[in-house]
Amino acid sequence: MALQITPVQSHRAGAAWIKNSARSAPPDLIVLHETAGATGWSSYEWGISKGTGYHFIIDRPWPSIAAWRDAKWDGHVWQTAPPASRTNHVGSTVKIAPSKRSINDRAIGISIANMSDGSEPRTAKQRAACLELIKQLKQEFPSLKYVTTHYDIQIWNRHDPLGFDPNYITGEIGLAYLRPSEEELLAAAEAWVNASNGRYKDERKFGVAKTKLWIQHGRKPTSL
Repeated sequence: MALQITPVQSHRAGAAWIKNSARSAPPDLIVLHETAGATGWSSYEWGISKGTGYHFIIDRPWPSIAAWRDAKWDGHVWQTAPPASRTNHVGSTVKIAPSKRSINDRAIGISIANMSDGSEPRTAKQRAACLELIKQLKQEFPSLKYVTTHYDIQIWNRHDPLGFDPNYITGEIGLAYLRPSEEELLAAAEAWVNASNGRYKDERKFGVAKTKLWIQHGRKPTSL
């Protein structure tokens, strides 16, 4: 398919990149997300308001909003930041051996517009656009070697992309599927809870206990 990428500034006057900064080195990782929001554009606007967000959002039609019902949005890609720059799209402090870099420093974030609650499937055009976008990014950044998911690196409180199997990407494009070890995940979960100043002290929902439970179940993101 012909990839349609629209920088946000080209769609609406006054639109700006989400908050971004220089990387310490070129990116070597793609992290896949889901927006858990109605439209790709609303997810971009949420990111602007929070100072966080992805580099790209792959949209789809949204039936309850007239302006976004059109099939033209299916597989349309919004560019919300320069991929050469760093954005904050992952809250995880996990560092995966042998790299000492943080995930945000090393990763390009791609999010698929989806409610991420099991109520809607990712569309065929979204899946095709994801493949084409990663192929294009790999040409632009030969440093890219790996792909992972938000769930894989922040297992204690994220489940997106819900039920996603990245193996079709690794097979099509040749990127390696990067998953932290159990030890790396548990250490990151503990650090994340400790840094929350008590906000995430409930171990039934967050932290080391939840991480251990999900690891025991084969790290399958089936529910919150």
